[in-house]
Amino acid sequence: MDWLTLVAGLLLLAGINIDFLFTAIGSQDHSLVSLRVTRGVFGALRLVARATGSGPLHRLSGPLVMASLAAFWIAGVSLGWTLVFAAFPDAVTVSSDAARPLGWWDVYGHVGHQLSTLGAGITEPGSTPWYVLGVLPGVNGMVILTLSVSFILSTTQTVVQGRAFAVLTQVYDPVEPASFDTLAPQLTQLCSSLRASPFALFYSASDEALRIPASLRTFAEAAERGPCFDRYRPILRLLPAFDPPQDKRGFLDCLRRWCASYSLA
Repeated sequence: MDWLTLVAGLLLLAGINIDFLFTAIGSQDHSLVSLRVTRGVFGALRLVARATGSGPLHRLSGPLVMASLAAFWIAGVSLGWTLVFAAFPDAVTVSSDAARPLGWWDVYGHVGHQLSTLGAGITEPGSTPWYVLGVLPGVNGMVILTLSVSFILSTTQTVVQGRAFAVLTQVYDPVEPASFDTLAPQLTQLCSSLRASPFALFYSASDEALRIPASLRTFAEAAERGPCFDRYRPILRLLPAFDPPQDKRGFLDCLRRWCASYSLA
């Protein structure tokens, strides 16, 4: 048994699964690794957009970021289980030739079939204990696949909600006090949803008016000219990773910087 490989696999599995659970069902505006991964991908997309023109990327940024996050989870979990199985030379055998020595990709393929709940393919467990242990990666894969669907659905619902609010601010003038009772509940719901699902901010749109960060900046700049701005400020403080100063001018400057960090333009 290779203890170093086993420990590395267990630590990787623990880290990826904890990060996944925090991200998918934790309703947090932060995570251990996932937000850093997606911010890195979004930063790369922004560099490409600035170099080549951001037209198509406005439609693709959200799906590309979410696909990269899914790939990170799948790659991490599959590598972790591969290290665990590879640490034991008798864990996996080839169905047609049990005496044939297994390579790294044989073990990886075995783990991949287990995680996807498709079975063991051309490989099989080396003994009954490994047959029983093979249930764990199957359950792990099923949990990740199931919760990922719910997580992506929640994220896209937040995107739809943000674009609906952007349209609403074009109908109701934030400067007018009479608009507060209409806009405030929608803004509260949107900011709360973004705090629980900040990945929605990586979705852009071809129409700048429908981009969530840009619409929030435009809304705040308009509301600042009206009498209700101080009533909107506590709601805007719900935005994820947003910690503005108390003064009005500093608040708006901080909001502009926050919005710019989620902009491809």
